[in-house]
Amino acid sequence: MLKRIYVDNFRCLTNFEISPHQQNLLIGDNGSGKTTLFQLLDSLASMISGHSSLGEVFPKSSLTRWDGRKQQRFELELESETVRFSYGLVVEHPEERKEPLASQEWLKCDDSPLYQFENGHVKLFHDDSTLAASFPFNPSVPFLALVEERPTNRRLMRFKRQLQDLWYLSIEPARMRSESREESEGPETDGSNLVDWYRSIAQERPETLGPLFGDLKDLIGGFSSLTLVKTSEDTRALRCVMAVDGSEYTLGLSELSAGQRALLFYYLLLNTGIGPERILMIDEPDNFVALREIQPWLVELSERAEAKNCQLFLISHNSEVIDYLTEPPAWIFERLDGGPVRIRQSSNEGEDNLSRAELMARGWMNG
Repeated sequence: MLKRIYVDNFRCLTNFEISPHQQNLLIGDNGSGKTTLFQLLDSLASMISGHSSLGEVFPKSSLTRWDGRKQQRFELELESETVRFSYGLVVEHPEERKEPLASQEWLKCDDSPLYQFENGHVKLFHDDSTLAASFPFNPSVPFLALVEERPTNRRLMRFKRQLQDLWYLSIEPARMRSESREESEGPETDGSNLVDWYRSIAQERPETLGPLFGDLKDLIGGFSSLTLVKTSEDTRALRCVMAVDGSEYTLGLSELSAGQRALLFYYLLLNTGIGPERILMIDEPDNFVALREIQPWLVELSERAEAKNCQLFLISHNSEVIDYLTEPPAWIFERLDGGPVRIRQSSNEGEDNLSRAELMARGWMNG
């Protein structure tokens, strides 16, 4: 679970700090930095996992436009079971280079060092904090992404696995492919691999499909079940089985509405994606569906996330969503005249007999 995030000189985030709760609702105007925070965390996790390079995550264009400094700084504090990790990264953008350099990177567990990089030199430590190795290394490649698991570095690898379990979701139903050529253990950010993900779940966790079908029957008129149809040796197509007046017919994923595809995705997430210590960041889940459709999902998502110790971040522009996620107060993101992002927490108390949703809609939410 993320306990502290610090960002300096990344796009609109300058000297930005937040200490998240177990459940977090992010609200604010368009362009106030909410999605930027999600994208940064997703990119950092991808880089530390070895899926993205330093230059891909932090190009020169990621520097804050009105700030002339060429150095960026990022810090994370993450709690996993009984230990607390502290991670930091300092990125330099020399004028004479197109690609950035990592001048410092470090990882500690309960204040004991696990990894240090500074001035082109790596130090690796065992779980008991004794020095394991020390050697020079290329500052254009973050070394932490290259570390492989050994019996003496289990804590370092636990940190990496925790970040690999961070899911950033901002779905686009129109991009969801109707067919699958391979299984996928989790969803892509835009939900485009929904059928790959469903195929994996149908194979590995078929017991979860009954509750999923039950939820979808309550939401999609005539829905009966989902099935995978073989269309070639390796390819499977998702079909939605519908039942009307005692007869059945099927619809392909592309024949469902954008809202129906979104509901299918979100209820698959609800039934299979809420795991212990997972970090879920969901950008505007109410985009494609009516509030009456998303409201029961929000309530159930909040309850299951709390029960399974899954950290939850939600972005919404819908004023009524705030009344379904009442604890703790929402984070309000603000930018004065297009300047740096500043945050404050909303009040949990309504005023003048108005709900907090009505206060937010009228712009009267107090800090």
